Amino acid sequence: MRVLGIIFFLFFLFGCEEELRDFRQAEQETFVTIEATFSNLEKFHKIYLNESSPNISGDTSPKAISGAEVQIVDSLGEKILFSEIGEGVYQSVQKVGAISGHSYKLSIRLKNGKRYGSDFQQLMYPPQIVEIKDEFVLRNNFPENNAQRYGFNITVDFEDSKIPGQYYQWDWIHYERVLYCASCNNGFDYGKNDCSRTDENLPYYEKYNSDRPINYRCGNNCFDISRPPQFVLFADNLLNGQKISDFPVARIPYDGTTDYYFELEMRTIHAEVYNYLNQLKETTQSNGSLFDIPANTPFSPNIKCVTDPKEKVLGVFSVFGAHRKQIYIKRNNLPSDVRPIFPIYQGREAMAPPGSSILPTVPCKEAKYRTKQEPENWHD
Repeated sequence: MRVLGIIFFLFFLFGCEEELRDFRQAEQETFVTIEATFSNLEKFHKIYLNESSPNISGDTSPKAISGAEVQIVDSLGEKILFSEIGEGVYQSVQKVGAISGHSYKLSIRLKNGKRYGSDFQQLMYPPQIVEIKDEFVLRNNFPENNAQRYGFNITVDFEDSKIPGQYYQWDWIHYERVLYCASCNNGFDYGKNDCSRTDENLPYYEKYNSDRPINYRCGNNCFDISRPPQFVLFADNLLNGQKISDFPVARIPYDGTTDYYFELEMRTIHAEVYNYLNQLKETTQSNGSLFDIPANTPFSPNIKCVTDPKEKVLGVFSVFGAHRKQIYIKRNNLPSDVRPIFPIYQGREAMAPPGSSILPTVPCKEAKYRTKQEPENWHD
């Protein structure tokens, strides 16, 4: 039974490469989406606020919610304040970690006066990662020019708690230094710090070059962020207190020969959070698309709109104990006949003004999948 379960999980985990980034409503509704986590790890914690798109077709990107007052309150009344560092991205004003024996609740107030909050969530006991292992695996069922053909399977050994009824989630993160910070068909509007809607902001020497998009180099430190394409979950119902070996948590691409930064966070989560994430995973996958929300979409189990209790909210507030490990995966010692599939940049690079060799640059914008902050223990 265990072997069959692991095989099914491997098929699920490594068979889908699309990343869950936003949703599309079937009934043209919009929902406030709150992604909030807090753990024992002392770090800058982040909370993401968005309003999901009502579009059935066209632009389905979520709309960032800015200008909110965000805080986490512990059971002794101490407040942990968050400030907005990017559109819809809120970060704790200092490095902080949850304290054993304490409980925490979320409190949010939007610019329109609406308030959202959770009940108190107790900090869970942190798990223990024993070892992270990587193995290059060639998948012959994909053609040679397909990025899914080459990659590294990442597995983990861990100690399950002897306390029965434990629920785990693995969240990994990869940082990649960014070359281009904007790709625009009509050039970059420096006043709005975004791509232009028309070419009126293009300099004259760019206007009549029809090759699009135009790629602008980053003017400062900037990293792209990759995360799991779906939730990686485990319940210890049948394996309580055992050492679990070679549990699959990720597959990473062979898209370069540089060392690959990989940070794994193992979490002990509450049962209601596990059930919510598991239901969300099954719902979005069974619907055939990660961007459609069917009628039976699970809404938040622990975040409510305080000012309008009938309002439905997407997302969850998860307080958990976590163990984190970082590794660099070596990608330069593979057989010579195995070649990486490098990313392809569409369009062209922005031109330098006539008589100058200095290329135009744009600033890095803090977002869920991009950051100006250099990762811990980073090396190029």
